[in-house]
Amino acid sequence: MQMLDSALLAGFGIQDNLLKLETGEELIILSIARVLPDQRLVCRCMLNASEVYAKIFMGNRANIHVAREAWGIKSLQNADILTPSLLLESTYQNQPVTISAAIQNAQNIDEFMLKNDYLARRQMTKNLAKTVAKHHQANLIQTDIHLKNFLVANNQIFTLDGDGIRQTNSEGQKLRNLAILFSKFDVLDDDFMQESVEIYCTAVGKKFNPEFFAKVYGLTQAIRQKTASDYADKKVFRTCTDVKVTQNRQHFLAISSRFNVENNSVIENPSLKNSALENTSSENQWVNDMDIFLNIPANHLKNGNTCTIGSADINHKKVVIKRYNIKNFWHGFKLAFRQSRAAKSWANAHRLQIFNIATPQPLALIEEKNKFLANRSYFLSEFVDAPDIATFFATEKDLSIKEKVAFETAKTFYKLSLLNISHGDCKASNIKIVNNQPMLLDLDSMRVQKNTFLYDKQHVRDLKRLMKNWENNIEVTTLLKSAFKLGYDGEDAFSVPSALIRAGIA
Repeated sequence: MQMLDSALLAGFGIQDNLLKLETGEELIILSIARVLPDQRLVCRCMLNASEVYAKIFMGNRANIHVAREAWGIKSLQNADILTPSLLLESTYQNQPVTISAAIQNAQNIDEFMLKNDYLARRQMTKNLAKTVAKHHQANLIQTDIHLKNFLVANNQIFTLDGDGIRQTNSEGQKLRNLAILFSKFDVLDDDFMQESVEIYCTAVGKKFNPEFFAKVYGLTQAIRQKTASDYADKKVFRTCTDVKVTQNRQHFLAISSRFNVENNSVIENPSLKNSALENTSSENQWVNDMDIFLNIPANHLKNGNTCTIGSADINHKKVVIKRYNIKNFWHGFKLAFRQSRAAKSWANAHRLQIFNIATPQPLALIEEKNKFLANRSYFLSEFVDAPDIATFFATEKDLSIKEKVAFETAKTFYKLSLLNISHGDCKASNIKIVNNQPMLLDLDSMRVQKNTFLYDKQHVRDLKRLMKNWENNIEVTTLLKSAFKLGYDGEDAFSVPSALIRAGIA
């Protein structure tokens, strides 16, 4: 839920946070719930002292979407599936508007899963499987099925977004719909999948068998990886809701929508500028500004041949600038046909975010362009003021907190193993501890491996490198070994993953 953005509302012709419908109703806008550029604006509003949600549809297909919205809500209600009531259909500046009731004391299931413990998440997964089974029994599917499209209130689940409801008799579409739903859960919550599939089968009158579960599980993993790859390897390299991309003959630039750089120059302190920059074209200004920051000794975090790292304050935000250097002609020639290390960091940071694995917020990617040689590239991320994991264990006195951090670290690496992701450089300085949770840095060596045998070798290498940080520290080594055996084995004390054995952890 976004706070009110007057400029955004003004772009839709809404002034003073007041939405005056052409049928006479007046709504006071309280907050912005969702924005789909050129398609839809969703706001939380007050109408006659009651809280409601208003959807303003726009574009050439607005009338089609509003008709689908009304049909979808009616279809859900006819199937006795809980959904917010459609209170009113109207128009605003010739754009269709629907007004739906607000569900009080509700939260979407994505929020619920993030905030609750193992048992509550397990029960919610089973309840949601029952709800989706009810959809499928009525030959309905939610084509935009994700956890934010379901609300929970008073232990009841409500389905949102009537526009996404479609009718189908296809068992294949229903199977894929179920797998897409499971793919939206955190991979650690796959523990609940078999039980939930059993409940789903019972609800739809299907006999559960291991073959059906294997089909759902395999499809879930394939969809999860493809969704992450489509986003991290493709979508964030073009203009979308989350990223703005511009490029010319000299540069490729991708900026996160969370990083508001309003003009070409990001230098806030005029004293940092010099006369040499006065004649520089605005299209080059980004790169020049980055180099100015990196040339200030006080900003230096690392200064190497292939990589220069510094901090800076840009548009009132402290950031880390990582410049990947080209050592010489042959180094540039060798890298000319590969994705830049900055681009790999940019993609992998977004990949980790998709999988709910902590990493500094990616803010911008800048690449210098050259037809024949690789040139310098820059990756900007938020500055995280926190100790690395070695410093944390060396300075923290509370044993219970150290045990918690050790377990959370083990859980993070277990999660990486489930996703077939290798980090590639697990030295202590690449793991920060923020609010007793590990945060991964330096992502240009990170890989997603489809071949399980090759991945196992890479994962063992990651674990060995991690433990090497404390090869002379018996206390931390013992702490981490205990945490990893617990984090990887769960309740099954008789099964020790071979990766832990080969890494010398078990």
